[in-house]
Order: sequence, then structure tokens, then C-alpha cells
Amino acid sequence: SKGDICVFVDSDTLFFSDVCPLVKAMGNKSVFLTPHLLGSSSCDAEHEVMIHGWINTGFSAFRCDGEGVKTVLEWLMDRISRRAFLAPNLGLSGDQTWASAIPILFKDKVHISQDPGLNVAYWNIAKRPLVKMKSGSYFAREEPLVMFHFSGFDKSNPDLLSKHSSIAVEPGSPLSEIWRQYKNK
Repeated sequence: SKGDICVFVDSDTLFFSDVCPLVKAMGNKSVFLTPHLLGSSSCDAEHEVMIHGWINTGFSAFRCDGEGVKTVLEWLMDRISRRAFLAPNLGLSGDQTWASAIPILFKDKVHISQDPGLNVAYWNIAKRPLVKMKSGSYFAREEPLVMFHFSGFDKSNPDLLSKHSSIAVEPGSPLSEIWRQYKNK
């Protein structure tokens, strides 16, 4: 392995397994990113992704001594510090709009995760259904659940997954168990 890796994680997440094997999958790439979606989805989900950015910055990693990582981060910080307005009506959603350009501008330095168990959230749960195994572990689209992202979490409304969606948290479902675990942390 080449150097240390710095991982950025949003505070509204709950981990279920080790991310190290996934981050190691970046190989010699300098940047590890997670997309909101792994493929086509409903028109509503795709439209929201187009507004907020294809990349979800809620989980990303950077190889500290990786080739070009300083260039990537300087480019991103410059854009965010001067132009990362939260104005979805103008197609700008803070850092995610800019981060979505990284795989295009720095393609040889970026690994895009395709793991369905990483960064599961309201925007992609329809394509990553949750199942609780007999062992007590959770799976998303037949892969181990690594991390659930509770973006828009509102503990005062246990019936909805997020204040940003109308996805119901059905009592007794794997989602309700995960929601309860997060709420009680």
C-alpha cells in the first residue's frame, strides 16, 4: 500500500462493517469517491442527483502521498471556497456539484466505488433493498451493508427516512431497525 489515506465521512452516517477493504480497492489511485447512484433509477432520484451532483461527498478518501492528490484537492478547495453556493435552483449544491467533475478532470487519479453496501441512503435505497440475515447482519442489494447515510435525518419523525423524501420507515423492517440504531446513538 502506498502511503496513508485520509477518509472524509459525513457525521450523519452509521457503519456496519470495515471500510478498509473498499478503500484498498482504490489501488494506486489517489482519490476514492462514491456516487449517489450506481445505475439508472427513478426519474425523481435521477433528477435530484442532477441537481445535487453525481458524486456524494459523504464518504470519500484521499491518498496522502498519492500522485496528483494535492492538485485535485487544491482544485476542489478553490472551487468550493469561492463558488460552492447552495443554490439547487441554479444547479449548484455546495461541494457535491464540484466533486462530480473530479472523475472527468482527473480520471486517471480517481476510483469510483461500485459497492452497493456503501453510502446507502434515501436517494438509492430503492435500488439497494435492505435485508437482515439470520446472523443479524444487514445486506444491501445482496452485498454486506457497510454504511448507511442518514441525510435529512429527523428523529422527531420516525415514519420517514429523511426530511428530503417521502420514503416510509415500515415498523419491523430492516430499515426501521437501522433507523432506531442511529436514533439511539
